[in-house]
Amino acid sequence: MPRQNLPAKSRVAWNVAFHQILLARAAADILTDYTRQMAELIQRTEKIFRTFSEKWIRGKSITNADILDGEVNEIIGEVNALAYAAP
Repeated sequence: MPRQNLPAKSRVAWNVAFHQILLARAAADILTDYTRQMAELIQRTEKIFRTFSEKWIRGKSITNADILDGEVNEIIGEVNALAYAAP
């Protein structure tokens, strides 16, 4: 490729900077949605672990361990299914 056909370094730098700005703006809504969904999953996880730990600390038998296990596995599946946009 002849040298005169190469873009100027300033043009390349501007294109890179503009691309980064567009990515940041596009990711803002995705990251906000991701954060909202993750917050809900964290709250669900906290409730499950609180239920389990309160019974365990008091020495009570955990009668619904299968249900708690299923809920934890469901939350793990939902967390793994969330799409995270890299900044």
